[in-house]
Amino acid sequence: MQKTPTKTHRAVVFIGLAAALALCAFSCIVLKRARPTRASPSIEELDAKAKPHFDEAERNVPIVVAEMSSTGNFLKLCWLMTKDKISGSHDTQDYLESMIHDRIIVPCQRGAKVYGCEVDESAISRRMLDNAIELDEEDSE
Repeated sequence: MQKTPTKTHRAVVFIGLAAALALCAFSCIVLKRARPTRASPSIEELDAKAKPHFDEAERNVPIVVAEMSSTGNFLKLCWLMTKDKISGSHDTQDYLESMIHDRIIVPCQRGAKVYGCEVDESAISRRMLDNAIELDEEDSE
């Protein structure tokens, strides 16, 4: 014998469903208020924040070039390149990286961070090394 739902049972189920729906709606409203909506900065705002960093790197290029082209550094570079050629090391690469890291790479990293990006120093190093190898191969031909 199967019991048929009475009006009381139906009313309890209906009230339970209505309460669940009300709780769901309330939680959605509370969650929506809890999440502060922050407008994303415009590209112009990002550019304005990043520009000083890239300008700093650009201002430092002539300084680094002047240092690298001084007689003392020129002789050191020649010595390191000769040493690298004979021993197969990459000391020239390390030296060049040390010359540009603080004055050029670091400001570029700060500027890139404004946009949510990171400068891959290892990729820059690999590219510099590839360029040196290409130049070396061209010279030997």
